[in-house]
Amino acid sequence: MRRFTLALLLVILPAMSAFAQGTVDLPEGMALSEKPVPYVSPNQDFQLTFPSGCGELHSRVNEPDLFGGETYDDIVNVQYTYCDRHQEKGEGCSITAVFNWHDSEGNPAGPAQVVKRVQDTLRPFGVKVEGQREVRRVYNDDNSVEGVDVRAKSPEGEGEVRVMGLLSHGDIYILAAWNNAGGLDEDPEMILFFDSFQPFVE
Repeated sequence: MRRFTLALLLVILPAMSAFAQGTVDLPEGMALSEKPVPYVSPNQDFQLTFPSGCGELHSRVNEPDLFGGETYDDIVNVQYTYCDRHQEKGEGCSITAVFNWHDSEGNPAGPAQVVKRVQDTLRPFGVKVEGQREVRRVYNDDNSVEGVDVRAKSPEGEGEVRVMGLLSHGDIYILAAWNNAGGLDEDPEMILFFDSFQPFVE
């Protein structure tokens, strides 16, 4: 497990941009959810529970060009789903799932790719890494994840970010949560967001 965390121990991210500010508009006729929102990915690759206050889950998925002869085996499939909680840009969470990544020699994704995506997720917030821990979860004999759970704070102000990078059978999952006002570890629904993640929905 140390192979995930060692690369991050000395990383201090400079302030490059502030946490997002402002609000987002809800689609007409849509209300904010009053309860946590269970979510299953389109192809049932994973599931987790988004917090209450999510009026809309925004998703982006890259698809192959079927008319151009591409198949799903030809591309790195990336699914990105996020929520601006309570319509506030400064509070929310997201999951990025990366499938079918291979290096130039055909090797599947490993710890180095997970660490890089964790760093890439933290960098835009301009935060300082405050702590990290190893993560390993076993769901059954054939289904487990391992990776790193990173906590970071804004050098100025109360802003907090938590990013968990996970690897399962060569697939990468990056879970992130942020709040301009801090308090992520005191928010049971944000804790549930991370704890409820499970790959390969049956």
